[in-house]
This record gives sequence, C-alpha cells and structure tokens, in this order.
Amino acid sequence: MRKEKSLLLNNFRKKNKILLVYPNTYYVGMSNLGFQTIYKILNSREDIFCERAFLEDDFSKPKSLENNRFAAEFDVIIFSISFEIDFFNVIKFLKLSGFPLKRKERADFPPVIAGGIAITLNYKPLLNIVDYFITGDGEESVCETVNSLLKGEKPQNITGVVSSEENNVTSRAIYRGDIICHSVIATENTEFSNTLLVEIARGCPYKCNFCAVSYNCAPYRIHKTGKIKEIIEKSLPVFDKVGIVGASVTSHPEFIDLCKWLNSKNIPFSITSLRLDTVSDNLIEELIKGGNNTFAVAVESCSEDLRKRINKRLSDSEIFDAMEKFINHKVLNLKIYIIVGLPYETFEHVEKIVTFVRRIKEMYLMKRKELKNLGSITVSVNPFIPKSNTPFFEFKMDNEESLTNKIKFLLKHLNKIPNVKMVCEDIYRAYMQGLLSKGDEKITNLFIEKALNNISHKRFFKKYYNVYENYKVV
Repeated sequence: MRKEKSLLLNNFRKKNKILLVYPNTYYVGMSNLGFQTIYKILNSREDIFCERAFLEDDFSKPKSLENNRFAAEFDVIIFSISFEIDFFNVIKFLKLSGFPLKRKERADFPPVIAGGIAITLNYKPLLNIVDYFITGDGEESVCETVNSLLKGEKPQNITGVVSSEENNVTSRAIYRGDIICHSVIATENTEFSNTLLVEIARGCPYKCNFCAVSYNCAPYRIHKTGKIKEIIEKSLPVFDKVGIVGASVTSHPEFIDLCKWLNSKNIPFSITSLRLDTVSDNLIEELIKGGNNTFAVAVESCSEDLRKRINKRLSDSEIFDAMEKFINHKVLNLKIYIIVGLPYETFEHVEKIVTFVRRIKEMYLMKRKELKNLGSITVSVNPFIPKSNTPFFEFKMDNEESLTNKIKFLLKHLNKIPNVKMVCEDIYRAYMQGLLSKGDEKITNLFIEKALNNISHKRFFKKYYNVYENYKVV
C-alpha cells in the first residue's frame, strides 16, 4: 500500500464490501475530489466497507488498494468518472477483471454502477456496459442505490438514477445538504501532494454558453464559511496545505475573508483559477501571502465581440485592468486559458490571440525595472467541445483542416514571443471527447474495439469519420 495519511478509521470487518473504482492511475484518481468524497460517504456507513481500485499503467489485473481483493469479490462495483476519455478505461478495467463487457452477460457478477460529471453529461455510450448510472450529485443517491442493490432489489424511483435495462429518463440529483466535499486521504503521489482540497461552492453563476458546469451543476450553491474553516482545522494535522476548489471561487461572497483567515493561521493555500472581473488589489495581496505565485485566468477568447456571443461577460478593459494589477503586485507567472474553434469564430479572432498576448508581454516589459524578472506566460489552448445541456451543444466542432491551421498559426507566432509558452490539447483527443459527448449505445461496439486494441484517437477519427459526421460532431 502507498504511503497515505487518512482522516478515516475503517473497520475491515463490515458486512458489505463496495469497490469504488477510478478508471485511471492512482496519481490521477487521488487528485479527484468527487472520488474521495464518495469514498468518505460510503465508509461512514456502519454496514459498508468501501475499498478503492485504479487502472495502473501496467494493465495488470486490478486489485483493491486496501486488501488486494479482485473486483468479482465485492458486492457492488462503482465507477467514479470525471472525464469522458476514461470511458475506455472502464472497458479495460472490466476486461482485466474478468467481467463480461456486456451487462446482459453478467448475471453472476456484482452489479456495476457509474457516476461522476462525465456520466451526468452523457452516460449513453456505456448503456450496454454499465447496469446503473447516477446522474447529478451523488451525496445521497449513491447510498440509496447501494441500499437497494444490497437488498437484491432494483434501484427504482431514485432521483438521478438511470437503469440501463429500462433506459428510464430521470432528472439529475441536486444535493442541497451540508456535506462539504473535501479530501480525506493525504498522499504525496498525486498532482496535489498532501493538499486538503475543499469545495467552497458548486456550479457557476455566469452561464457561459459552452460551459458544462454552469448548466449541469446548477444551481450555484455556496458553502458556509464557518463550516469550511471547521473542516480545515480538523484536517490540517493530516495535510500540509489547502486547495480551494470551485468553478468560480472568487464568486463566493466571503472568499477574501476566507483567504485572510487562512493567512492569519499561516496556512498555505492555492486556488483553481481567477475570474478577471473579480480581481482586486486586496485579493491579489491575500493570495500572494498564501503562497500563490502563479495565477490562472480563463479568458476563452481574446476578442470582445466573440466573448459577447459566447456569453463570457468580460470586457477588454476588465481584462487589462486585472493584468495591470498583477504586474503592479509583481505577479510574474500567468496561465491563460483560451478556446479555439468556437461557434462564430473567424481566423481574425485567432489572430487577435497573438495580439492579445503580445500586449500583455509589452505591459510586463514596461515595468521590467521594478520587476527585475519578467517571469513566464503559459497560453493553454483547447479546442471547443460541445457539452450536453449547454446552449452550444448542437454546434459542431471545427473541422480538422481549420482547427489544425489555427493551432499551427498560434504555435508559430506565440512561441516566438520571449518567455511565452503555448500548450495545446491534441485535436484528435478533443474530437474523441466530442463523439463521447454526443454518442449513444449504437456505437458501443466501436468503443470496445478502440479500448481493447489501443487504437489511437487519430486513427479512430480517420477510420470512423462518418460516425462523427452522423452524430454532428464535425
């Protein structure tokens, strides 16, 4: 077992055994807040011992982390899936565990459940594989579903739960209780090493037309600051620092007060990203005191007219006013998130990305005497992918030639700017996500073929381009 520190005291002798699977590596899975939250909720039950399993790079037969049990030895299997691409790892995990891949062929195997934001967005590609899906928030519905299955019953009339056999339509579960998602296990072997991740709000109030969180995690809900502080104080003997989690953390009405409290306790903390129209001198000062030296901001588009069309309510003046504040406070490292291939985008909009980054670089150069070090700007470019239940779901992704040319142009020009680095998601991985976003059970066999034969995203795209066209992906 990996070196871990836990807030939980587990009783291995509990009657019912549940296997919670993150279909990716331990490093990725233990960075996931939803995964750790469901683990905590299930283990808080007096009748359930929940163990974890992952899909490691060596693709050996998966065993539970806690007791080295195989998947077939458990009463219920639950997959926690945050990213559509991990649908393929669900297939690999079941195959390596000796499970028949099709649910109709698994009469003598434990039932298989899947939940997580990727399932909420679109569970249909797994309809022929998974028995039950939990859509929406899982804090309550996961326990209700497990209760039914442990009794040998079919989960019925549970909000958010879809039965693959019945393919019933249900509204997603919306949790309004006071459980706050937070890490319960500290480990060095994760992206957020020994960091207590704490969700301070769920959803997003801004409703950008492309944003899955705004529409699939609505309504926007904030947690009480007093409860957040209580969790942090109880958890710090196990964790070294705090990570504040939320789609728009600065929208929490008491966010700055929380930062000041953390600083008064000398607790180092980090945040996800900043919304630029909420940036103030006071906020930057508190974040720097907390140990933040790199700031991530989501601009999405560098053209004000296109931002209006995608409902990103952020003006040029607000962006550059915030940049000026960063520079005045000697913030040297920025990460800027940008989307290409958006609906209504022209090549002129793409050219403005270069102009935008150059302007920021010039702002730094003008203050180079005070700064002494110009730091670095990372531009993270990601292709537009339509997500379900958003206003932009019916739009197609940009075609292969257009998207390739836009990214090549940006790479050529952005990498010429000193201290600027561009990173970009592979376009074929993005196309794969687009198909998973719009696909259904009719292409399950293609997904099984891809997973079991390790077909690359590019090769799959080229081979089954007609499928992408039929589902209006490209």
